[in-house]
Parts: sequence; C-alpha cells; structure tokens
Amino acid sequence: MLQQTLSHRHGHAFKLASISYHYFFLTRRSAAALPLLGTSNRKNPLRPPSRSAHLACANFFNASARKTHPSSDSKVYLNNNVRHFFATSHLNDENSHTSSQSARILVPALGQNGTLVLRSKSKSISKVQIVPQWRDDTLLEMVHEEDAPVEDTSDITTITAEPSFTTQSSAQQQNFRGMRLTFHKDGIKTSLGRLGSLVEVDLLGPHLETEDTERHPSHDSTNSLSNSLSWTLIATVPEKSNITCQLASGDIVVAGKLEGDAHLSTASSNITVTKLRGHNVTLNNAANVERTSNGEQFSGEKGTIYVSKAIEARTVQISASGRVRARMINGSDINIHVNPSKMPTENTKLDEDDEGAFIDIGSLYVSHGAGECEARLSINATNLNSNHSSSSPNVGLARVKSSHGHVTVQAKVDNTYLQVSKKPTLVDLGGVNGSCDVLLEAPQPSNQCDSNIQQNDCVATRVHFDAFAPESISTITSRGKVGETSITIDRKLDADLRLLSLAKSSMALPDKLDAHSISSDDVEEISSALDELDELACQHSSEQTRDSILIETDAFQYDRDAENPDSHSQHGVDYIQGTMKNRSGEPDSRFDIQSRGKINIDGAASQALHGFHSKTSEGGIHDDKSRFPLVVLPLLCVASDGRIKIETLSWLGSIARRYGLEESNKSRIGRQASRTPRLEK
Repeated sequence: MLQQTLSHRHGHAFKLASISYHYFFLTRRSAAALPLLGTSNRKNPLRPPSRSAHLACANFFNASARKTHPSSDSKVYLNNNVRHFFATSHLNDENSHTSSQSARILVPALGQNGTLVLRSKSKSISKVQIVPQWRDDTLLEMVHEEDAPVEDTSDITTITAEPSFTTQSSAQQQNFRGMRLTFHKDGIKTSLGRLGSLVEVDLLGPHLETEDTERHPSHDSTNSLSNSLSWTLIATVPEKSNITCQLASGDIVVAGKLEGDAHLSTASSNITVTKLRGHNVTLNNAANVERTSNGEQFSGEKGTIYVSKAIEARTVQISASGRVRARMINGSDINIHVNPSKMPTENTKLDEDDEGAFIDIGSLYVSHGAGECEARLSINATNLNSNHSSSSPNVGLARVKSSHGHVTVQAKVDNTYLQVSKKPTLVDLGGVNGSCDVLLEAPQPSNQCDSNIQQNDCVATRVHFDAFAPESISTITSRGKVGETSITIDRKLDADLRLLSLAKSSMALPDKLDAHSISSDDVEEISSALDELDELACQHSSEQTRDSILIETDAFQYDRDAENPDSHSQHGVDYIQGTMKNRSGEPDSRFDIQSRGKINIDGAASQALHGFHSKTSEGGIHDDKSRFPLVVLPLLCVASDGRIKIETLSWLGSIARRYGLEESNKSRIGRQASRTPRLEK
C-alpha cells in the first residue's frame, strides 16, 4: 500500500513506514502525547485524533516526505496507516476498508446544536452506543462484535464526509459500507428555536441487498452488512445534540450527558441512558406490538429501560415492554407506560437502590408550568404468562421513593400474579409531597362469592405523605380484593379524610364507584352513592367480626356532622369521615416556614388600611368570616374493598418504615401523634 502511494524506492518507503509506526504508537498509546498532537478528545485517549491533528503531526515528523496523489473524485491524504478520505458525491469506498467491512466516518458538518437521525431495519445491528463529548463534529464507527476491542481499530479507514450541495438540490446522499448518509442543506429548527444541521444515517442491512443490486448491478453486495454478523455502531456526538434513533432490534446506550431532544426507539431490547437534558425526551423499547383478540401483547423478549442518573425535560414519554428503572425524572408532562408480557426470571437489581418493581423510580419531580402538570404512571400486568411458579420473584408493580407534585398511578394486575408464595406490595409511594391519584384493580370473577376473591391480608397499596399541596385532593382506590391499603401521614400535617371500605363484604368495589365518588363537597351526593352501594351489598354475604378501617393514631378527629358510620355497616359497608390534626407539638422547621411563604397573612391583615371601607356595611372589615376566610384543608379520599389502615409517623418513623427497620414494642419509633415528653432532670 505504501509503495503504490508514496514511492517505489524501498529505502524511502521503509523510512516512512518507521515514521508511521512511531507516530501511530504515540497517538494511540501515549495519553501524555495527546495534548501535543492537538486532539480535542481528552475523555477517551484511545479514540483517533481529529483530522487537523493527523495533518499537523504528519508535517511535523516528515513534511518533505509526505506525498499526495489526488484522484478526479476525491483527495486521499496518507497519514501513516490511517487514511482520510475527503468524500464527494461520487465516492464509494467499497474496496477501501482493511478491517472486514468496518467503517469510520467523520462528519464535520454535524456539530453543536445539530440533529442526528439513526435508522435501521436490519436485525444485524445488535447495539448502538451514543457517546456525547465536548466536540464540534460527529464520528460514526461501525465495528463487528467479534473483532478486536473497539479501542483497537487502527486498521479502520477514517472517511471525512463533506457534502457539496448544488443550487438546485436541498439534500445529498453519500453511501459508505453499511451506512447511507443524507445531508440536508437547510438544516432543521430545534426546540430552542435555533437552526442547526441535520444528518440522517440509514444503517443498511441484508434486506437492502436485492434493492441495491437491482439499482446498481455493477456494485457487489458488500455495500450492506452481512446477515450472519452482529454489528455495533458507535456514534461520538457533540454534547449539545439532538438524537433520534430508531432500530428494528438491538440495544441503545447513551454513555454520558446529552443536552438536547432525544427520541430513542427499539423493539424488545434494552435502553440505557446516563443523563438526558432537553425539551422532549422519548424512550420506547416496545415498538414491535402484536394485536391479538385477547388484547395488546408485545412480541419478543422483554426489554429494560434504565436511567442511571437523571432525565430532565419538559415532556418525558417512556414506554417499555419489560420494566423501567430511573434514579430521577424531572419534567412538567411525564408519561410512563409498561406492559410486561411475562414475570421476571430473576431479581436483577440495576443499582443499590433498585427494588425490582416494573416501574421503579427514585425521585420524581413534577415542575409547575402552564396547563396541567403531572406525572402519569401506567402498568398493565394482566397479560403475564400464567405458567410461573409460586417461587417466582416477588416484585411490585410501581414504586416511587419520593415524589414532588401531582402523581397519577394506574395499575392493573391479574389474579395469577397474586398466587405467588409471598405477595409483594403492588403500589408503593414512599414520600408524597403534593398530591396523588392511585388506582389499583384486579379483574373481577363472574361469581362475586367465589372464595378466590376473599380478603387478602397483605399490603397491596402503601402511600406515605410527607406534605400536602394546599387545597389539593388526593384519591386512592383499590378494587378486586387485592389486599390492604396502608396510609401513613406525617404527624405535623392537617388534612380532611374520607374512608370507604367493603372489607366486611364479599362484594368487590363496583367499577362505577371509586374514591372520586366521595370527594364531592355535596353531602347529598355522597349519601346517595353510599345508599346505592348499600343496596348492592345486601345481595352478598358480610362478616361483622372483621375490622375494615383501622385508625391507629390520636391525631384523627371524627366528624360528627358527617354520615353516620353505623348506618351501612350492617351490610358490610363502612364509611368514616374526619380531620387529621397536628398534635405533635413540634416547632415549625425551616421547610415548613418557607413552604408557607415569607408574608405573615394574619399580621398583614391586622395592619391593613381601613379608611376606604365602610365599618357598618354588611360583611365589612369587622366581619371575622370576611376578614379571615375558612382555611380549606387538603382532602384525602380512600375507597377500597379491602382493609384500610391510617397511621401518623414522624420523620424518624418514616425513615424507619421506608428502610424496613423493625419497631420494637417498647419504643414504637415515630408512631406517636405527639412528641414523647422529655425526661425530668
């Protein structure tokens, strides 16, 4: 190769080969020499340096000995054993690779604020790895999995692809081995309103061989990827880029922080991201969906979506065929949907804080903005394969360790899921700061008196409230005799509670009645709903000896003006209404003071000017009700056909409960409604 390009003199060629070897060794193996070579890739010293670094080092080592032989279609710079092609529209490098169809394409036109679109319909693409770096160009590398390690790609030719647009063309295509690049002259406007470059990359697979052969009979079929081989695409992109990746199959990995819109889609494979920050983020590994008469089922093996650090975006859309695990998600409009097709074969935790639930989120933040801002979590576990044994892993449906804002959880579970040896907590909201709407339901059998739907004593829904949003309404509904509903509230909170339970009855909660039915301010509407429920409960058996609603705190005060609790209990319907009062005696913390604002409303009202108001007018300033309107407390409504338990916990008790610390009978950590009196000296 050196003899054909540089010189026919053996001595001169041997001298250049020696220089090439030493230059490659310095650039590839010596991290200390990288700053001297001028490479901008300091995070990964094994990556090839930029084109300018190659040219500068070649001139430095042997400026007089370097010779170039440009052809009519392209310029070829021979920098040692790494060749750079400055591509034109007529360049086709079918026979120029030395590493068995591997390729390395440098795209200088795709820099910061650019948009890269990766598409593949081939099953031979097993993995796409996106590596964000602080650079102003993009490097695409296609590597065979069975080749040498990715870091050792010295024999792969580096091709610099630069488009040459004409006055009439708005797009240009360039074909390389296994890749087809489409450059758009006008670019695309991003979510920030800026105009950036747009490059589309189609990964050619075996299904395109016939099409390419018919169009270009003279070209051999090596223009596409081999069907018997598995390939990995490594895209080294600028940190501030917009990425769209659509694969027929194969894993997608984002190794690093990516600032920009990200739309990642594959079928029944894994998606792993480190940190995404942009306006719109979409993660979907359930792209291949089969419609059946029984419902919607995802074909192939289940896939996992794992966010190792965080997602920060205005709109977050996540759809998974297996499970979703994220450390933190922050957004204004968050939608997470999981439709698993089978139970997990083993408990594989992705990090130390992973509980293994189908939706497992460490911290969920809902940013306030225009419109309705909330997080919606949806899981449909009714299509699970029923051939799992009783020793299958015990995993929950949805778990959120801490949430801020409004969170909606809708979970559906099959009865076969509840037949495992140790029934897990299906929905677990560790610390709610704001409000929530929870719906957990199982399909109801045709025979309501069947023994299979008798009360389950295991905790199916567990929710802990750290703070309520002012004047908010939170609802929790459990339908299908799935288990107990356990509610714990911080003992410094004030809230109105309405509790409805059918634990004494063999009847499941009707579909037309939920916790929203008892959240109305109209007393007659609630009474009508209870009377209708009582008529339905008369047709089923009831158990009077069972406790349906347990109030294990002294902070709860019954509302005597509400519906009589004993009026419906004879048919198995129990309803309790009351108020949770702060009887802790603890001083306000800095967080409590800041959450109420810096203005003292009572003090400001007492010092307000009264000269422009009539003191004798009806409803005037001296009317206490007009001056100080009644404070509307947050409302919590719970409707379940199982048992309901209400407790108050201190901050220490909530931590102990969260991490599973057993409470001794003597200490009862944090379960008192008020502080323990100090010991006398």
